[in-house]
Amino acid sequence: MNSAPTFDRAYARIRGRVLTGWWRPGERIDLAVLADDLGASITPVRDALYRLVGERLVALGVSEGFAVPSLTEPDLRDRYRWNQMLVLLALGSLDKPPQKLLVALPDPADLETRAARAFRTIAKETGQSDMLAAVESVSDRLAHARIAEASLGIATLDDITALLHAIDKGTPAVRRAEIIRYHRRRMQQCGRIVAAMHRGKT
Repeated sequence: MNSAPTFDRAYARIRGRVLTGWWRPGERIDLAVLADDLGASITPVRDALYRLVGERLVALGVSEGFAVPSLTEPDLRDRYRWNQMLVLLALGSLDKPPQKLLVALPDPADLETRAARAFRTIAKETGQSDMLAAVESVSDRLAHARIAEASLGIATLDDITALLHAIDKGTPAVRRAEIIRYHRRRMQQCGRIVAAMHRGKT
């Protein structure tokens, strides 16, 4: 039987590695090496990986092996499109947009996470747990891509500030247009982003 603290520690560390691109898309995860690296036994590490399979952050391979899910340009484009659809749906269901998204302006060190946090705030404001769960799920699956966006200069200070300003101060039409622009910019760059993710250590 696993102790909860050991499982929780293994889960948190493995999840953090997946989200930050520790492994490249499609790369096999060696269970024994990972357990040794984390200073844990095989069982809690395997259980943590199975939980991440359920979250679609890890793929189950042959002979119960594990890997980071493979990723193609169309796959990534679909993820951006799904994120856009969810955010627009969530925003459209609100009587007014979330307030104070611009209280602290983004800085270069914040570019990888600021848009995701804004989208999560929008989803949370709907009061719909399923909406929030859906936005958080696709956001997690875009986390490595967002790191690549920043390293490639696709996510910039002006880019993120324009998004937050439109959500915070814009009319419904302006907010919608800016969210579409934000996602279109990334969908047009999917080839570069996927290539950077496959190179590793973005």
